[in-house]
Amino acid sequence: MSESEELYKLLFNGARDGMWLINPVEHSVVDANQSLVTLTGYTKEELLSMQPQNISPDPEGTVQIMKNALQPGGEIFMERAVKRKDGKIIPVEISARPMKTRNQTYIIGIFRDIRDRKKMDEEKENLIRELESALKEVKSLSGLLPICSSCKKIRDDKGYWNRLEEYIQKHSSAQFSHGICPDCCDRLYGKEEWYIKPRKIE
Repeated sequence: MSESEELYKLLFNGARDGMWLINPVEHSVVDANQSLVTLTGYTKEELLSMQPQNISPDPEGTVQIMKNALQPGGEIFMERAVKRKDGKIIPVEISARPMKTRNQTYIIGIFRDIRDRKKMDEEKENLIRELESALKEVKSLSGLLPICSSCKKIRDDKGYWNRLEEYIQKHSSAQFSHGICPDCCDRLYGKEEWYIKPRKIE
């Protein structure tokens, strides 16, 4: 084995992404690395006895990709899917390009498992939908509010005067619980007769 062949084997078999070498004339798999074995669930011997379209849920599309890859400047990069031996469909990014030797043109294909990325994208989309749904339910007050300087009622856009708390509850998510402040109690019931001031805790 020459040094260049040995280097090819090291790079090919050591790659984290699945890789294979295709004979596009015979539609046969010439070589496959361990990462592709792990990704597809097939043994290397099984892969070498198969055609590329055998591991695709879209066989005709795979054949067309091989044809496109052989065109001038025909490097392919796209999202596709791999059909594992157990029937599971795995989303992948694939790249395919021609590789010429003295006597033969091959296609080298690289498969990157993107399940984790797809899961993160789906979680992100779900979160965005949840936030959009929550925002639709949020009511907010903005702009100038006509308010009576005496009774503090607010005039709505139809010209009706509403109690302050009723208007705010209608136009926001705020809720009210009623009580009475010390100043109002002093004015209504007499200063300090009703109210025991809290002692400061040392």
